[in-house]
Amino acid sequence: FSEAKARGLVLDAAVYSTAVHVACHKLDTDDASELLKEMKRKGWIPSEGTYTNVVCAYVKQRNMVEALRIKDEMIGSGHSLSLVVATSLMKGYNLQGQFIAALDLFNDIVARGLNPNKVTYAVLIEGCCRYGNMEKASELYTMMKFAGIRPTVYTVNSLIRGFLKAGLLDEAIKQFDEAVDAGIANVFTYNSLMSCFCKGGKVNDALIIWDKMVNNSIEPSAVSYNNMILGNCRQGNMEAALSLLSKMLEKNLKANVYTYTILIDGYFRKGEKDQALRMFDQMAASGVPITDFTYNTIINGLCKAGSTSEAKSFLNKLMHTGYTPLVMAYNSIIDGYEKEGAINSALAAYAEMCESGISPNVVTYTCLINGYCKSNQIDLALKLSTEMRTKGVAWDITVYSALIDGFCKRRDMESARELF
Repeated sequence: FSEAKARGLVLDAAVYSTAVHVACHKLDTDDASELLKEMKRKGWIPSEGTYTNVVCAYVKQRNMVEALRIKDEMIGSGHSLSLVVATSLMKGYNLQGQFIAALDLFNDIVARGLNPNKVTYAVLIEGCCRYGNMEKASELYTMMKFAGIRPTVYTVNSLIRGFLKAGLLDEAIKQFDEAVDAGIANVFTYNSLMSCFCKGGKVNDALIIWDKMVNNSIEPSAVSYNNMILGNCRQGNMEAALSLLSKMLEKNLKANVYTYTILIDGYFRKGEKDQALRMFDQMAASGVPITDFTYNTIINGLCKAGSTSEAKSFLNKLMHTGYTPLVMAYNSIIDGYEKEGAINSALAAYAEMCESGISPNVVTYTCLINGYCKSNQIDLALKLSTEMRTKGVAWDITVYSALIDGFCKRRDMESARELF
């Protein structure tokens, strides 16, 4: 296009429209907007499709200001608001958290006589589920079915996830059963319910969903296996968890960082520290990239097992390899030392953390304040609590509780009551 212009060829509106489409496909909205301006300077009115491309490109870039400006320019040029543009704008509103604006636009297009399609409903229902408005999500779902639009698995999965997030298990199960009966449930549909049951310790319920999935000829994914491994680890059934790992590998599904970390955590929860560390060695030997998630699980597990010094040695070895820990790792170590009554070691870890440029958070301060209060050093606890406020870290209920307990131990009921 640029070469043709440079050669002085006369390019018509159709060629410009194609160039705009290409620019939008590349998400080069600056070029797309400039081409639109050139078209208007030449006295052409860009087509509805050309405007639509530009609006959608801006939405993908989450630039709603420009997307709405182009939409207004399109309408000002004599085009009507199309369903594609409206749906794209609704998606943009949802991405920016402007859920009410998306609903208002939906109501506006319905009032204008536009008939929403399955994509429009899917975008709105997904937005409702994301922001917890399950009543409106259900209403839109009913409207969609009443309009004769067959639900897609994408919409059904959004509803199931939304109901589960809102704690509406019965509604989620009802939606799940409807999807299975309609033959549209996929592996993600089954995984959502299995994940909920396994996290809640209801492994038998998860197993029923697993059997139903297999009976309906849907192959379990790595996520399916991870869910069931998690459920068994939470129940302390490590034998079943390892059996699932073996079956997973037999199916040529790769165990990932999440798989191994679940197992490591499961052994720590069961009090089998050595087995947890052996699983970590197996993970490293298998070539799975190790992340903060795994390191923090090991450090936290060692601290809760009463081996805080071992956890600190583990962290030191990591740091010698160039690893930069998160505040979570230090919090576990500080809390571990505090629970062991080694307040000086906890303070040394705190000082090291600050010197490393890692900012303490409310959990860090709470652990130290709690330790000071338990050792009847309320003045030092108050000093730290003041430091919290100076650094803009808000007190939570645990900080208040620790300080109140400290004052009560000193029989300073007036200060305790004032904090309460």
